[in-house]
Amino acid sequence: MAQNSRKTFGSYPYLSIVLSSSFTLFFLGLFGLLLLSGKELKENLQENVEIQIFLKNHLQENHRLQLAQWLAESAFCRKKNDTASIQYIPKDVAAKKFIAETGADFREFLGENPLRDAYLVKIADGFQSSEKLKAIKKSIERRAGVFEANYIESLTGAINKNLRNISILLLAFFVLLTLLVSLLIHNTMKLSLYSQRFLIRSMQLVGAKAGFIYRPFLFKSIGYGFFAGLLSAALTHASWLYAAQRIPELQSLLASQQQIYLYAGLVLSGVLICFWSTYHAVRKYLRMSLDELY
Repeated sequence: MAQNSRKTFGSYPYLSIVLSSSFTLFFLGLFGLLLLSGKELKENLQENVEIQIFLKNHLQENHRLQLAQWLAESAFCRKKNDTASIQYIPKDVAAKKFIAETGADFREFLGENPLRDAYLVKIADGFQSSEKLKAIKKSIERRAGVFEANYIESLTGAINKNLRNISILLLAFFVLLTLLVSLLIHNTMKLSLYSQRFLIRSMQLVGAKAGFIYRPFLFKSIGYGFFAGLLSAALTHASWLYAAQRIPELQSLLASQQQIYLYAGLVLSGVLICFWSTYHAVRKYLRMSLDELY
């Protein structure tokens, strides 16, 4: 009889737990991919916020270089690997690009190149609000040698507003989904342990300590959570590969390192949620009276 108890004590339907938990975590993984891709898309959009600075005609070379140095050292200029994101476009290069794109050579009927030498300056993240961009524009236009500074105000405002709203919405939904996933796995573990409630009470009545009763359930829950996390990570990665194959542009939105972090997070979430759910379920049955168990 004791031998039979040792074989059955702490055992519960692992297949249903692993499958149900993995599919629940799979939805969390899909949304995690969406959240990370949205974050990368947001950063890509922010990296393209720029100001065009048109220079006065016949500006001396040393004055142009002084302006370039001031722009590079400005706090609003985006830095990447300690290199300022500034591009100088001579008016001859701008004219050739315009003619190549439109097919119309305005120099033939104007007799000259009306374009101006210009700088394109990428704007750092903390300076992309409408108010700060207006202040940056004014400070640039006060510099010697600057004819005019421009940026697409309506587009910048729309990007900032939409990105902020979308980020808040995605984050709120992710938190809600995480809570729902935890609740579903918790209920799955609780129902799976229901058949063990009388065995738990029997071990308690014969003098088994709480730690002895908890141990087999918790060890198994760690294994179940680990395999559920691995399966959900595999399903999530397979879904990502399928989507990236159908839409190649998605590959640029998510780095391999980010995917590894996400999949590790799924495995860790599976272990922690299963462990926590099992602990609370066993604790509940240990505290129940015999009438409540029935």
